[in-house]
Amino acid sequence: MGGGKRERKSRLDKGQGGAAEFTGFAAFATPPSTTTAAAAASASLDSTQNTVGKPKKESQQQQLRPSPLYIGSDSNVTLIFRKIGQKRDAITKTRALSELSTYAFPSSSEGTASLSRQEQIQAFLHLIFLYTTKLYYDNNPSVRAEVLNVLYAAKDHVPKAWKALLLPTSTASSSDICGMIWCATVDPMTDVRRCATRLMETILAETTTSGEEEKEKEKEKEKRLTLRKSVCDHFTTILGYGRATTLHDALFSAKRRGGIDGQSKKDKKSKQQSQAGDTMTSESEKEDMEERYERVVLCVLDGLTRLVNVYPEDDFKNYDLLSATTNENDKVEDDMDKKPTAKKDMTEFYYKDALDGNFVWKHLSTSRGSFRRATYRLVASLCRHGKSLIYSNMKKLSALVPSVLTSEKDPSNFPSLIEMVLLYIASFRYKQQTLNSLPPSNNNAAWDTTQCGIDANVFMKAMCKVLKRGCYGSSAVQWGPSMLPLVALLPQEDRKLHNQFLSGLWEGHKVTIGVADTSAIIAAVAECVSFLLLRRLSRPEEKSDRRNKDDEASTVEKTEKDDEGDTEKGIKETAQYFIDALSYYLVTPKLPKASSELPQCLARDLYKLDSASYERDDCAMADVKGWFWEEGIPSVMAIDNSNGEMLRRLGLLLQNVMEYAIQEASRKGYQPVATGARIMPSNKCTMNHLFPSCKNNFCQLLERSRSSERGIMQKNETELLLSIISYCGFEYLFANDQSHEEGTDISSIVENFCLNDLLRWIISRDSSPSHSNALKIDYKIFQYCLDALPTIIQKKVVWESILKEMIKAQCNLKNVALGLSILTSGMSENASDGFGGKIENIVQCQTLENLAVEVGNSAVEHFRYLSETHHGQLSDDSDVDEEQAACLLNESIFVETCLRFEQSGPMLISTEVVRKWIETTCKANQSDSVLLFDKLPDEDGSGTNALLKALLSYALSPSSALSIVEKVQLSLESWRQGGPIWNTKGAELASSPQIFDEFRLCSSSSLKKELISEQGKDDALIDLICHSWSERAWRLHQLCTTVNESFSQSTMALIGLDDVELWKSCAEEGNAKRAECFYLCLMHFLHNIEGTDIRRKIFWGQIEPEFPPTKLMVHVLVALIDTSKILLRSMERRVSRIRQFWELLGGKDGSSPEFIEACCREVVHHLSSIVQVIYDENKSEEHFSHLTRGISVLDFLAGILFGKFERTRHEVDSGEEKALADDVNASNIVEGDILWYVKDATSKDEKRMKVKVVKVHRDDFPNLYFTIREEGGAIAGDTASERQTVANRLKAQQFPVQNETKTAVRVKETDRKRQNFEELILKHLVKSRLAIPSLQGQPHSLSQIFADCINTAISRCGLTGKAGLGSVHYDVFHIITSLEKFVCDSIARGDISDGTTVALSCLASAMGYGFFTESSTMNFDILRFKPDSSISMILSLYEDVKWLHENSSGKKELSFHRTVLIWISVAVTTIQEGDIFRKLMNVLNSIGSCLLNVSCGKSEQSLQDTLIFMETVGATQRVAHQCIDYTSDNGAEKDIMSTLTMCFTSIWQNNEDTGVFIGNTDAAIAKPVWLHPFVSILKHYLQENEENILFGSKFFSEDLVALLFTKNKRWCAFQILSVISRGKGRLYSGDTIVLPKETILRLESWKEYLEEEEAEELCEDVQVAASWLPHHLMAEIESWEEDMELHEDVLESTVIGRLLLWIACLDFLDSAAVSDMRNRGSISSYIERTGALQKILSLALRYAVINNHKDENWKSCTSMCNDDNDGYDFKVPKIATLVVFRTVEVLPTLVKKWWSDDCPRSLQSQVSEFVQYRVAPDTLKRELARINSASGIGDMEVSGSCVSREVTATYVQDECKLSVMIKIPPSFPLRNVEVDCQKTLGIAEKRWRHWALQIMRMLNSQDGSVLDALLLWKQNVDKEFEGVEPCPVCYSVLCVKTHAMPNLECKTCHNRFHTSCLYKWFQSSGKSQCVLCQQPWSGAKI
Repeated sequence: MGGGKRERKSRLDKGQGGAAEFTGFAAFATPPSTTTAAAAASASLDSTQNTVGKPKKESQQQQLRPSPLYIGSDSNVTLIFRKIGQKRDAITKTRALSELSTYAFPSSSEGTASLSRQEQIQAFLHLIFLYTTKLYYDNNPSVRAEVLNVLYAAKDHVPKAWKALLLPTSTASSSDICGMIWCATVDPMTDVRRCATRLMETILAETTTSGEEEKEKEKEKEKRLTLRKSVCDHFTTILGYGRATTLHDALFSAKRRGGIDGQSKKDKKSKQQSQAGDTMTSESEKEDMEERYERVVLCVLDGLTRLVNVYPEDDFKNYDLLSATTNENDKVEDDMDKKPTAKKDMTEFYYKDALDGNFVWKHLSTSRGSFRRATYRLVASLCRHGKSLIYSNMKKLSALVPSVLTSEKDPSNFPSLIEMVLLYIASFRYKQQTLNSLPPSNNNAAWDTTQCGIDANVFMKAMCKVLKRGCYGSSAVQWGPSMLPLVALLPQEDRKLHNQFLSGLWEGHKVTIGVADTSAIIAAVAECVSFLLLRRLSRPEEKSDRRNKDDEASTVEKTEKDDEGDTEKGIKETAQYFIDALSYYLVTPKLPKASSELPQCLARDLYKLDSASYERDDCAMADVKGWFWEEGIPSVMAIDNSNGEMLRRLGLLLQNVMEYAIQEASRKGYQPVATGARIMPSNKCTMNHLFPSCKNNFCQLLERSRSSERGIMQKNETELLLSIISYCGFEYLFANDQSHEEGTDISSIVENFCLNDLLRWIISRDSSPSHSNALKIDYKIFQYCLDALPTIIQKKVVWESILKEMIKAQCNLKNVALGLSILTSGMSENASDGFGGKIENIVQCQTLENLAVEVGNSAVEHFRYLSETHHGQLSDDSDVDEEQAACLLNESIFVETCLRFEQSGPMLISTEVVRKWIETTCKANQSDSVLLFDKLPDEDGSGTNALLKALLSYALSPSSALSIVEKVQLSLESWRQGGPIWNTKGAELASSPQIFDEFRLCSSSSLKKELISEQGKDDALIDLICHSWSERAWRLHQLCTTVNESFSQSTMALIGLDDVELWKSCAEEGNAKRAECFYLCLMHFLHNIEGTDIRRKIFWGQIEPEFPPTKLMVHVLVALIDTSKILLRSMERRVSRIRQFWELLGGKDGSSPEFIEACCREVVHHLSSIVQVIYDENKSEEHFSHLTRGISVLDFLAGILFGKFERTRHEVDSGEEKALADDVNASNIVEGDILWYVKDATSKDEKRMKVKVVKVHRDDFPNLYFTIREEGGAIAGDTASERQTVANRLKAQQFPVQNETKTAVRVKETDRKRQNFEELILKHLVKSRLAIPSLQGQPHSLSQIFADCINTAISRCGLTGKAGLGSVHYDVFHIITSLEKFVCDSIARGDISDGTTVALSCLASAMGYGFFTESSTMNFDILRFKPDSSISMILSLYEDVKWLHENSSGKKELSFHRTVLIWISVAVTTIQEGDIFRKLMNVLNSIGSCLLNVSCGKSEQSLQDTLIFMETVGATQRVAHQCIDYTSDNGAEKDIMSTLTMCFTSIWQNNEDTGVFIGNTDAAIAKPVWLHPFVSILKHYLQENEENILFGSKFFSEDLVALLFTKNKRWCAFQILSVISRGKGRLYSGDTIVLPKETILRLESWKEYLEEEEAEELCEDVQVAASWLPHHLMAEIESWEEDMELHEDVLESTVIGRLLLWIACLDFLDSAAVSDMRNRGSISSYIERTGALQKILSLALRYAVINNHKDENWKSCTSMCNDDNDGYDFKVPKIATLVVFRTVEVLPTLVKKWWSDDCPRSLQSQVSEFVQYRVAPDTLKRELARINSASGIGDMEVSGSCVSREVTATYVQDECKLSVMIKIPPSFPLRNVEVDCQKTLGIAEKRWRHWALQIMRMLNSQDGSVLDALLLWKQNVDKEFEGVEPCPVCYSVLCVKTHAMPNLECKTCHNRFHTSCLYKWFQSSGKSQCVLCQQPWSGAKI
C-alpha cells in the first residue's frame, strides 16, 4: 500500500519541482479560464502568436511543446481526440482525423474554422503528441496519410506554432518530428508517401525572414543540418529497439500499466496466466507488432538512404583520412576527434558524427531479408555520399563484405548487395586520390589488407561461390551489368584471380532459371573478357617502377607470380571464355526476345578485338590473336552440321558487327569506302579477321543449294548468305574462285551467279507464300549483284534477262513488284558509261512495259468482275471472288510500284504505257450507252480499282504529263465509281481549275441522259440503279458547292431534276416505272443532304425564294403519287411517297401557308385544264392517271394547310347557331378524337392539355373509360406518355366556357382561306359536272373524281362560308340531295341501272368514302345531311327476297351490291336506332352471300369485294354496339362471321400483299390486306360476343389447326380456336366417332402388348380425346415422336405452329375437364401414350426464358389485347415460355414424370425455380378461384390460402365432421402434395388414411386438380357411408379415372376391385392372383 501512495504522490508532484504540497482534488476541476498551469501555458502561447517581429525568449519557446492532453475547452474536439487516441479501428480514426481537419483547420473551400486561435493551438499541440507517440506507428495507411493531411492543413491556421514545432531548427521543441516526417516520405504506401512529401516540401520551403541575406543563409544552413541530425537521431532511436517486442513495449507499456493500477504483481501475474484462452487476440497483436516493426525499420533505413543521397557530406579535403588508416590499433573515431582539422561545429556535417555505424553494420547480417536489402542500399549510398562513416569503419567493413557475400541467400537482395560491394571497393580509389598517394587507375588499395583493404583471395572465394550458384536464382539482368566494373576493380596483375572470377561467372549460367538470365550472364562474361584482353598491359620496367613506389619490400616470389599471370596460357584461358560465350549464343536451342542485347554485345566486342588485333600491341589480345582468329573463332563459326537457328544467329551477328563498325567510323570521322556490297568502317584496312570464316561459309551455302533436291536454300541460309555478302563483298568472295577458269572477270562470275543460282531461287520461291521473306532476301542479293556490276549495260542486260524468265515462269505480280521495290530502293549510281547510272535507265525496259500494259488490262477486268458480283449480276462463287480479289491486289501493288508513289523518283514505265492504262480504265466513259444498267457494275464502293487510283495519283503529281482531256476522263471515271478513290483523289483532280468546268458539263450531261434511259423491270435492280444515280448526283453537288457555294442554287438543273416536262411524263399512263425511278432518284439524293434548309435551298434555288417553283413542286408531287395496283381505301399508300418527300423538305413548318395555297391553286388549274381537254377530246382514259394523281395531291396539300375539319363533333344546336359544349358525351367519343384533358374536372382554372383518344374501353359497359395520349408531346406508339381517364375529365375546348348560353365565334383566321379553297374547287372542278344530266353523259371515272373533290371541300374546309342560295354550302348540298333523290327514285322504280350505281358511288365518295382522297366520318355532320331516305329505300329493297334472288349475280348487279356496301359504310354513322342496325346486318349478310359466294375465286376483284364487305361490317359493328337498344346475338352476325371464317380458311391467300403495313415502328412488316379488317372484326366479337364466332367456326376447326403453321394466318386461327375450345360441348358427338386414319394405325400398335381390358380402356381414352380434340391436332401431336427426332433444327414457322397447337390442345383439355372431370384422365392418358409432352417441352425449352422471374409479359402473349402483337404474330420466346407454364399447370403428373426421367440435368434447377416462382402461385390462385365459383361441392365447405398454400375442406356426414387439409408444396407438381385427415372425428384411422391416399393419388398421379380431388373425396365418402366397400388397390369407392364402382369380384374372398386397378396390379406384380387372398384369379363382373 505504501508503494501505491508513493506512486500517487509522485504523479501529483509532477510539474511542481518536487514540492509535496497537496492542493486538493478541487484543483483538478478548475476550468481552463482559471490561473492554472494549463491556462498560463495557453495564455503564453496566445501572446506568442500575437508577437510579430519580436525576439522570442527561451522560456517562451519551452512552452511550445507537444501536449499529452488536450487542455482546450471545446467538447467536440475532446470527443474527436478521444476517438483518435482510444479507438482501435482504423475507420473511426480516419473519420475522426478528417472531422478534426474540417472542424479545426478547414481549407478555404470548407469555410472558416469553428475554433478560436487558442483552441486551434491546443489541438495542434495535442495532435503533434499523438502523431509522435501513436499515429506515426499506426499500421493502417489511411490513418497515417490522414494525420499528415491534418498537419499540412494546420499551417495556415497556426503558422507560428507550426513553424516552432515542425521547422528543423536548433531551437525547435521536438526535433524527432522532422525525422519522422522525412522517413514517412519513403513509406511503402503511396498515399502516405504523397502526403508526407507534400508536408516535407512545405517544411523545407519555409524560411525565417530576418531581412539580412547572410542571416538568411545561415538559417537555411542551420535548418538543413538540423534536419539531417533529426533523421539520424530518429534512425538511432528506432534501430536501438532491436526487436518488435521492445518497440511495442516502448509504445504501449504505459497504457497497459495504467490499465492495471491498484493490482498487486501477484494479481497481475495470475490474471495474465488466466488469459490462456485469448490466443486469437494475442496472435493478432503479434502480427500487428511484427508488421509495425518491419515497416518502421524499413522506413528509417530507406529514409536515411534518401537523406544521404539528397544531402551528401561536405568537402573532405580538410579531413585527415591518413590518420584513420595508419595505425590499426587506434580507433578511427578517436583519430578523427583528435585531429584539429576535423571540424566540430555545425557549419560542416559528417555522418560519422551523427550515426553509430554499429547500428548499420548489425543489419548487414540480420535475419530479415528486407532489412538486409535496405541496409545494402544504405551502405551503397554512404559509400558515395557519406564516406566519413565508411572510412572510419573500413577495417570492420572489409572483414564483413566476404562474410555477407557468403551468408546471403535471398535472391532479391543480390542486386543491392553487389552494388554495395562494388561501391565499397570503388571508395578506396577515391580515398587514394584524396591522399594523392596512388594514380587513379590503380586498384590495389582496395585489396591491401595493411590499409584496411579486403583480402582478395577470401573475397574471390566468397564471390565465386555466389556466382557459381547464379546468385541463388537472382535476376542476372539486374546484377549482370555490375560484373564488368567489378572486374575492372580487381587487382590488375593477377590474371589467375581474373580467371577465377570468370570461371565462377561462367559456371553461374548453368544454374539460372530463365534463358534471359543466362543470356545476361553470357553477355557479362563476354564484356569482362573483352575488357581484360583489351586492357593495356604494363611494360616490365613500368611494373618495376610501380613496385618501387608501392612497396619497396616486395619479394621476388610475387614478381614471378605476376609475370606468370601474364603468360600466354593465362590469356588463352581468358580468351576461351569469349569463345565459349560466342558458342553459347550460336548453338543454344532457345533464346528469348529479351536476349537481343547478347548478339549486340558479342558483335561490339568482336569488332573491338578485331581492331585491336590490327592496331594495338600493348594489350593481351596481341599475344593470342593468331590462335584466337585462326583456331578459336573459325571453330565456332563453322556451319558444317549447324541447324537453321544457328545460321540465323550467325547472320544477325555479322549484321551487328557491320552496324557497329559503321557507327564507330562515323564517330571517329572516317569516310566509309564502298567495296562491292560492303561498306568498310575505316580506310586503314580492307580486310577483316572474320573474312576467311565468312568465305568458307559462303562456299558451303552455295554448294548446299546446288546439291539440294529443289535447288534452293532455306530462309536462314539465305539470311546468312546476305549477311556474308553485305559484310565481305563480292570482290573478296569471288576472288580466286576455283569453279571458274583462271583469269575470269569478277563481273562475269556475278552475272553467272545471277542467271543460274539467284534466278533459280527466285522462281522456286515465287509459288509459295511462306517463302516471301526469303524472296525479299533474294532480291536484296540481286541488288548487291547489280551494284557489283561496273556498267549500266551489264546491269540492264542481267535485269531484263531475269525479268523475262520470271514472266515466262508466270511469277506472282506481287513478288515482281517486291523485286522492283527492293532494286530501286538502294541502287548505287556509280556507272561509268553514258547512261549516268539513273535507276529508270537500268530497270526500265521493253519487257517491263509490255508486262505493265498487260497488267493494266487484267486489273480492269478483275475490278469489273468484282463489281458485277457485288451488285448481284453474277453468281456468288466465294472461291472465284477470293481468287479475283487476290489477283486485283497483286496488280494494284505492281501498278503502284511502277509509278513509284511510295518512293521518290521518276516512273519505271514510259508515258505511253500510262496513256494505254487511261484508255483501258475509262472505256465505259467512251461508250455510247446511256443505260443506267450499263453504268452500274463499275461502281466502286470499296476503293478496289487499283489502276484508277494509281492513275489519279499520277495525274495529281507535279510531274504529270497528262493532257486536260485525259485528266477529265480520269476524274469522270472516278466520279462515276465513287468510293474512297473519289473522296481522296478524284474530287481533288476534278476540282482543279484547269478541268473543273469541263468536268461539270460532262458529268451533268451524263446524269441527264441516264434519267431518260430505260430502267428495266426488276424492282430491286431499279432501286440499286437509282441509288447509284443519286450518289453520283450527290458527289457532283458536293464538288460544285465546294468549289463555289453559289452552284447550290442550280443543283436541280445540274442533275436534271428541274425539268417539268420530264415530271409530267412520269404521271402519264404506262410510265409507272419511270415515276418510281424519278422518285427513288430524288429521295436518295435528298437523303444524302443534311438539314431541311439545305434541301429546300437546293430544290427551290434559295432558302426563301421570292417566287417558289410551285409548278415544279406540283408536278413533282403529282408524279410521286403511287398508282400501283392497290385496293380501295388506300389513300395513305397513295400519298406515302409525297409525304416522305414533304417531310424531307421540312414538313408543314418548312413551307409557308402562302406557298401551299399557291400549290393548291396550281393543282386546281392543272386538273381543270385536263378536264377541259377530256371534254374537248372525249378521251378520259388517257388522262385518268393525271386526274387521280392530281386530286390526291390536292387533298394532301389541303390536309397540310387546314387539317381535318373537326369543329362540329361536339357542337350542340342552339337556334340558328351552335354553341360549343364544353362537356362531351362518353358514347360519342371514338378513337382518334382530339380533346382537352383536365386533371380536376371541378376546377375551372385548371390548365388543359391537348390529347388524342387512343382506345375506348368497353369492358365495363356502360361505364366507359379511355386511353389518351398527349398530342404532340410524344412519338406515336410511345406508351410511356399514355394514361387512362374517364369522360368527365375530357373537354371539347381548350378554355372553359364562361357562359353556356354564349355562342362561339365561328369565323377564325383560317376561315377565309377555307372559303376561298371551297370556291376554287367548286368553281373549277365540281359545279355543273355532278348534276344528273352531266352525270349520265360523262365517264363514270370522271364523276368519281369530282365526287372526291367534294369530299376534300367538306372534310378539309367544312363549308364555313355563308349559307343560302348561290353559296358553296348550298351548291354542295344541292348536289348531294340530287344524287340521293336520283338513287331513291331509281330504287323506287325498280330500275337499278349503271347510272344508279354511279350516282350512289359518287354520293358515298362525296360524303367521305374517298376513293382517291382521305376518308372522313364528319361530312354528314358538317353538311347536316341525313341519308335516311336512301337507307330506308335500300333496306326495303333487300327485304324483297324475290328481287334479291333475281339480282344475286351478274356484273351490273354485283357492282350495285358493292356500291351499296360502300354507301352503308359511310352512312352508318348517322344511324341511331337498333332496329335499323338489325336490318342493316341482314342486308350485309345478304350482300355478303351474293358477293363472296359469286366471287369466291382468288382474283383481285374477289379480294376487293371481301375487303369492302369486311370494312362495312366493321364500321357497322363499331356504331351499332354503341346503340343502347341493339343486341348482337342475332343470326345475321353469326352468318356473317361464318362466311368470313370460310373465306379465311379457304379463299384468302397467305401471301396476298399489297403493301399494307402493320405495326407502329419503322420496321413495320407488310401484311396481307385482308388481315387488318378481319382482325378488327374478330377483336370486336371477342370483346362483345364470342358466340358469333363460335356459331360457324366449329365446322372449320380442322382447317384452323392447319393454319397455325401459316405465318400471316396463325394469329387469327389461334384466336378462333381459343373461342372454340372455350365453347361448351364436344367438337364431335355421337355414339361412334370416326377416328383419323393415322390415329387408327397408331392405336393398333399401342394395343399390341396390352391386356384386353387395358386395350379396351385405351380405346375408350382415344375415343374421348377424339370427341374433344380436332382430329388434325391429334394427327399432328402423334407425329411428333417420329418427326422431331429427325429434325432437331426446325423452321421458325414450324416451331410457332407446334407451340400454338399444343396450347390449343391444353385449352381443349381444360374445357373437357370442366364438362366432366373424367375427361381429364382420358385425354391425359392419350397424350401420355403419344409421347408428345416430352417432345414439346424439349422444343419449348430451347427458346423459353424461364430464368427471368421479373418479366411476365409472356402470360398474355396470346391475348388479342397484347401490345406485342401489333404485327398480329407471336414471339417465339414468349410462346415457348407460356407452353412450359401451361403444360405444368394442366398436366402436372406428366410433367413431374418428365422432370424426373427426361429433363436434362442442366435444366432441372431452372425448371424447378420456374415452377416454384411462376407456375405454382398462379396455379393455386386459379384453383382457389375455381373452387369458390364451383357449383357441385354441395354442403362441403372449402377454404384456402395462397400464403400458407393450404386448402382445407370440411364435410358433415351422418353427424360426423370430416375434415381434410391439403398442403401444396411451393414446387408442386415436382414435389408431392401432403394430405392430413387427422382432424376427422369419429372415423377409424384406417379409413381416413385411405381417404388421404386417394386424394394424394388423384393429385400426384392422375393429373387431377384440387377441386377434382375434393369432389371425388366427397363422392367416395357418400358411397362409403351408403355401405359400398372401397377398392382394396386404390382405397377408393369411385375409380379416380372413370368414376366407376368396383365391378370385379373375387370368387374366393368376394372382395371387389376396379377393373383398371386390378389389371395394373397384375401387370406390376407379374402374376394373376387376387390382391387379398392370393388365389389364382377367377373373378367375374358384377
